[in-house]
Amino acid sequence: MASDLIAAILPVIVTLLLGYFAGWHHDFDIKRAAVLIQMVMSYALPITLFSGLLAMPRQQIAAQWSLALTIAVAMVAAYGIVLFLSRIIFKRDIMTASLQSLMVSTPSTFVGVPVLGHLFGNEHTILIAVVGMVFSLILLPTTMILLAAGRAKTSPASENGSELSGEIIHALRQPLVWAPLLAVVFVLTGLQLPLPLRQSFLLLGNTTGGVALFGCGIYLYSIRITVGTEAALLVAGRNIIVPAASLVAMLLLSFEANPVREIVVTLALPVVVVGLALAVRYGVAEQQMASILFFSTVLSFLTIAAFFWVSP
Repeated sequence: MASDLIAAILPVIVTLLLGYFAGWHHDFDIKRAAVLIQMVMSYALPITLFSGLLAMPRQQIAAQWSLALTIAVAMVAAYGIVLFLSRIIFKRDIMTASLQSLMVSTPSTFVGVPVLGHLFGNEHTILIAVVGMVFSLILLPTTMILLAAGRAKTSPASENGSELSGEIIHALRQPLVWAPLLAVVFVLTGLQLPLPLRQSFLLLGNTTGGVALFGCGIYLYSIRITVGTEAALLVAGRNIIVPAASLVAMLLLSFEANPVREIVVTLALPVVVVGLALAVRYGVAEQQMASILFFSTVLSFLTIAAFFWVSP
């Protein structure tokens, strides 16, 4: 199992380090990294989410409804709790709080595909699909709307509310929001795209993880990671607290053994790369998001293995 984890997570770390090296070697600067991230956010990632959801059979969703519901509840609850703590206890602005909530609540699908594939075989498909749906349909739109609200609040034009409504409409028009929604409509209505057209999405979609991680590696060099108490708490929340709380809750509710292990390992995955991409796009808490991404990914070697072993 240790070799499987190394084989799954090592490419993620190596790709981040290659991006870091590219920044250190001055092959790419932060402006070029922004272009890579923009490509991922506007094209590659929406296509990945669209094609992934489109390929998910309705029968598979129905058969795994308890697993899906548990992951969804855990992610949404984590988002709400972190948002509350960040705003009320730590007094962070709404933009920073929304990004912190997204980072803690959302496991990385980029890391999840190889890791869960190694550990659970074909069963990993529904796990990734559920995380992708909750992220795409609930947490990401919520975060983008909160980011839009925060940006509008700092603008003089926001006094009459026109700036806020304009920012929200702009957020809802982003491919990251409407592409997954469109895929869900296709799945629920039974509509199908021609197979050659669906396969044509794979060429660009398959670049999502590598390009996003490489671009984030450049940002890690350019922004400089730091070790702080708040960042450490957020990393602990993503890697330890969320999966541990979910494990305790499922044991108390007498869940079956196999779903418990699958759910806990899924929730123990490191933070989602999109959090840093959004921080860069909106110019909010970039250094903190970069630090969380780095430490969460590196420490996931230990935390994923630990939760795999302790789960029944």
